[in-house]
Amino acid sequence: MMRDVFVSTNLQRVLRLLAEHPGQTYFVKEISRLAGISYGGASEALAHLHALGLITREQRGKLVLYAVNTRHPLIRQYKVLLTLADLTPLLDELKPLASEVILFGSCADGANTAGSDIDLYIIADDPDAIHDVIWRNPLAEKLRPVISTPIESIETKHLTEPCFCGKVPTIKAISLKQGRVRSLATLKGSSPLSSNW
Repeated sequence: MMRDVFVSTNLQRVLRLLAEHPGQTYFVKEISRLAGISYGGASEALAHLHALGLITREQRGKLVLYAVNTRHPLIRQYKVLLTLADLTPLLDELKPLASEVILFGSCADGANTAGSDIDLYIIADDPDAIHDVIWRNPLAEKLRPVISTPIESIETKHLTEPCFCGKVPTIKAISLKQGRVRSLATLKGSSPLSSNW
């Protein structure tokens, strides 16, 4: 699984746990149990992450509580990376069926939490085939697809506000197409920045 590349070490497992639960605090024993690692491994990872400024540490009596540092600029990007890793098998299946797959909403800008949906806007000739692929995917319960045909997409390009076929307003999205990730500041407007995926 692609995510395993990014969450295989104790440090990565602890960071993932805290990043997916922003605003929540945990003590070492909880982190050890939830991350599936030893108490000593959790303690060492927390010390390292705190030294890097990626997490916060708060003393409450005899307990020390840890939380993700949501103000650190790398945290949101890390969360986007994890989402893209999770979506890789689905994207591989959608490539022959869809002309465009766009990740939008909280998962596109790293503001997502463990309970967030994964919002996708998909342009495809056969929406039923897309639905079949999505509902077979292990992430199906979290996926919230908006599927349009190319004609529907073209018919709504003259709308003034940024939107996906008038169905999904957004200000930031990530376009996933032909093995490339393009970060879109808006759905329309300036050229997106591209990087190899």
